Amino acid sequence: MTKGKGSNGANEAGLAGKLLTALQTSDLGAAARSTADAAVMLMQACEDGQYQTALEENLELWIALATLAENGYISAPELAEQIKRLAQFVIASTTTINDGGLADKTLVTLITIDLQIAAGFVDAACQSLVRRRAYEIWEEEGYPFGQDKIHWQRAEAELYSA
Repeated sequence: MTKGKGSNGANEAGLAGKLLTALQTSDLGAAARSTADAAVMLMQACEDGQYQTALEENLELWIALATLAENGYISAPELAEQIKRLAQFVIASTTTINDGGLADKTLVTLITIDLQIAAGFVDAACQSLVRRRAYEIWEEEGYPFGQDKIHWQRAEAELYSA
């Protein structure tokens, strides 16, 4: 259930909560939206100078990402370690900003990281769709041996040409 917006314009459910739910349910599209929304909030903060809410949402999102990586919800070990390192950077950068050390370069870096993670979730979601469709093709053809590359290519062609 999605809650409405509060008086400060932030979603009361919070981006971190949405991200947690998305990754726990393997909804990579929703995970991409949450991280992209965090980037958009930071961009809007650049325009209107209201950084606090955007930084808090972004920080909570990265704490959630680190927690998910730590608890095995990110299945690729290298990706989980990379997310944990990025989370440490985001937390340290946000602390510096909150201590009065706001630098446009740091804010742009945080936005870029969020967008790159969102793109990674989109890519993973696309790969998941291709994998699922390739499996369906394999089933439809009676489970033939050695046709995995052909099924994968056909699934990509079907999904990416749509």
